[in-house]
Amino acid sequence: MNIAIVGAGLVGRVVALNLLRKPFSTTYFNSLANVFWREHTKVDKIEAGKIHIGKNIECFDWVFDARGLGAKEYFTDLRGVRGELIWIESNDITITRPTRLLHPRYKLYIVPRKNGCEGIELEHCKECKIAQTANSKRYIVGASEIESEDNSPISVRSSLELLSALFTIHPSFGEARVVNIETNCRPAFKDNLPRIENQKGLTRINGLYRHGYLLAPAIVEEALNRGIREFN
Repeated sequence: MNIAIVGAGLVGRVVALNLLRKPFSTTYFNSLANVFWREHTKVDKIEAGKIHIGKNIECFDWVFDARGLGAKEYFTDLRGVRGELIWIESNDITITRPTRLLHPRYKLYIVPRKNGCEGIELEHCKECKIAQTANSKRYIVGASEIESEDNSPISVRSSLELLSALFTIHPSFGEARVVNIETNCRPAFKDNLPRIENQKGLTRINGLYRHGYLLAPAIVEEALNRGIREFN
């Protein structure tokens, strides 16, 4: 089966569904002969079994539309919520599970990433912009929540709030090293709930808001059961 996965700023084209269970990595996908992976490719429109890229139309057996804010041409009620997060590195602290800080103001979470990023083995992460330090422990700290579609760099206020809250969890975080800072916008609907739409040849998934990390596995399973598995 010829399948297209369309996300924010990329087009992936695979020919076997079980490949989706592999770790995400551009380097990994490019090493597979039956996968064509393209990043930073603008998609103008998506239809059942079709992707419009400029004047070209590419055809597939099934298309998964997970473009986030890039799907505003279809989801007119979609909005962006700005989020800022910080990557830190430390050998003095060991956290093995995602941790949430219960605080009346800061919705802070800490996600351990070992010495890779996004759970990818380092052999598939050679082009990562974040320096790899041997035997280091890496954590993602986030995230701010601002009603704005601004993608500019992190603000001083957000930096202070995130790092100050982090320091209250354990004083050893004071000696951690900041290795990367990211800013992006979460796709969300008015009710802040995710949405799945299926028709033959097309599945649309959007609006995971700030809960993508927790909801993504269940959302994908639900989308497959109500879409490609049901129709086939």
